Amino acid sequence: MHTTIISAETLQRQLQGEPNHTSPWVILDVTFDLFKPEEARQAFASKHITGAIHADLDHHLSANGDAPQTAEEGTAVAPTATATPEAS
Repeated sequence: MHTTIISAETLQRQLQGEPNHTSPWVILDVTFDLFKPEEARQAFASKHITGAIHADLDHHLSANGDAPQTAEEGTAVAPTATATPEAS
């Protein structure tokens, strides 16, 4: 199920902010397809909200990144607090 947290209009107002001030908001694009993970990366590269960061489930939101996970860990182990995606 897909739900919108805020409207596009509210987001636009927040990102525009006041003159000479940057927005305190961080926009994460967490689009992911378990069967075609590369398609989510390609979709982000072709179109996304300006300033958004692509947070990839396999690379940014999993502690092991590309390393194989054990059955006990599952496939998406939470990363440490210092492991964050880079802005693009």
